[in-house]
Amino acid sequence: MDINEEFESIVNGVELSSENSTAINEASEVEIDGMERKPRLSIKYWEKLFKGKAETAFDGIHGLIVEIRVSSVISRHRSETLEYLTKGPEYRWIEFRDTKYIVIGF
Repeated sequence: MDINEEFESIVNGVELSSENSTAINEASEVEIDGMERKPRLSIKYWEKLFKGKAETAFDGIHGLIVEIRVSSVISRHRSETLEYLTKGPEYRWIEFRDTKYIVIGF
């Protein structure tokens, strides 16, 4: 396939064959129950701290990303919560997405 055919297939939304594909899959969804013990324990820790339930997890080149659904994200956290953030399992970042989700990157 020459460059013009590839361009046309991209513009028209036609999927290229796997040998010519240049798609980058940065992460794929994984089952939380199927993870190793250490990541599952970390997720349980964050669920308990934020009183939520992990719904979705992605694993890829950027590490593990977990979305925890909470009843409501509180805009003010107590000092005890912040202490638990520093004492808890290692994490790279925490995003308070909206009133329903907290996303944690490991």
